[in-house]
Amino acid sequence: IKRIAYGQVASLNSLFDWNMSSELVTKTAPLIEMDNNFDLDKYEYLQNKYGFDIDKSQNKSVVFVQSGSIVGNPFLVEKIKIQDMVNETYVGTKVIHWTETSYSNGKRSTVTRSQTLTATVVKPKPIYYYETWSLYLCFL
Repeated sequence: IKRIAYGQVASLNSLFDWNMSSELVTKTAPLIEMDNNFDLDKYEYLQNKYGFDIDKSQNKSVVFVQSGSIVGNPFLVEKIKIQDMVNETYVGTKVIHWTETSYSNGKRSTVTRSQTLTATVVKPKPIYYYETWSLYLCFL
């Protein structure tokens, strides 16, 4: 069924391309010029002139980056996936059962008992979240 569905929308999907959203923004707002590919020259300009630098921490991955300009002023948009560690408390329980036999006045008596055992441990756990930011410089 999945293969049939993909076949039915194949001609529609072929109309979409990677630069489609950039072209739509540029056509909708002519003052905004989107780059088809990340412009390393703009990044180096921002880095050399203004000291801008992308954080290269071990726990971050760039998911999306877009460069462009608004009336000749460069901008960058970046979406980052970040991994952080937090302490997570894990709690486990187990119900145990046993029987106790006792004698009173020569009579045997058996009692079934139960108890809930609980254990708690705190361990580090990774969490993931996204951070999106934009940098726009306006030259006056």
